[in-house]
Amino acid sequence: MATHRAYTAKLSVMVPRMGDNRLTWRPGPALLGELMKGEETIGDCTELGAVLRTHGPMVARLLGTSTRRHDGFRILASECRSGALTGWSEWFMSPETGAYLPYPGGVWTACDYGQHDYEAQDAEQRTLSAA
Repeated sequence: MATHRAYTAKLSVMVPRMGDNRLTWRPGPALLGELMKGEETIGDCTELGAVLRTHGPMVARLLGTSTRRHDGFRILASECRSGALTGWSEWFMSPETGAYLPYPGGVWTACDYGQHDYEAQDAEQRTLSAA
């Protein structure tokens, strides 16, 4: 698996909302925003997936106790410096049990697609700026 330089990721939670006959995603409840204010240091590709899988059950438990239920949620990971989306995890509410479950194949990372170009772009920008 490809590796890249360590970076700091900011995590956020989004919940679905149906409006004007289309699904949109909006920030999760304020409590989740407070809990997700921290940042995670990502050292390699496997760490990003692990961070997304680890935060999912915590968010599921917190949303499960909320008075307002959502059909699911996404956890987004973005690089702090550039704001570039580096991964996400998606969960849905089971119609049978009402529990939140990870969507099959629901962890996506930019690493899965070899997206380490932001490092090359940073170096290229520095070179062009110096010229």
